[in-house]
Amino acid sequence: MLQRVIYVSRVRDDVSAVSIERIVGSARVWNRRHDITGWLCCTGRHFIQVLEGNEDALRQCLERIWRDPNHEQRRLMQVRPLPRRSFDEWDMGYVRSLDLEDTVAELFEAPRAAVAEATEAVHDLLVRASHSERDGRPLSFSREGALGLHASLG
Repeated sequence: MLQRVIYVSRVRDDVSAVSIERIVGSARVWNRRHDITGWLCCTGRHFIQVLEGNEDALRQCLERIWRDPNHEQRRLMQVRPLPRRSFDEWDMGYVRSLDLEDTVAELFEAPRAAVAEATEAVHDLLVRASHSERDGRPLSFSREGALGLHASLG
């Protein structure tokens, strides 16, 4: 069964931009081998990621992520069945957005009801980012977009 998983984690303080690029490269290879698609956003202090694939592959992928010492304070935001993929062209898309830092940080503290709405907003934002990258127009996350997402946390 095809599923979507969204998680948030804190980036360890000593993880450099070069290390993150290596993580992304390694994940792309692993995801391709296991038919996982998705998009990762690094806000500087946090990761938020959407992953799509079959249940077993996603479970294995999350086990790897949960063991990875570059991640701290992980929070699983969403697991849900999917009729089709949103990121079918991306084994691992990647964007860095400092504008989303405060919003993503609040996802750790948000009540479940607010998390559901915010998680969908994050998914939609990353889908737009993937389409912009695919079309050769890298998406810039604006302060207004970050504030709109922040407002969905209530």
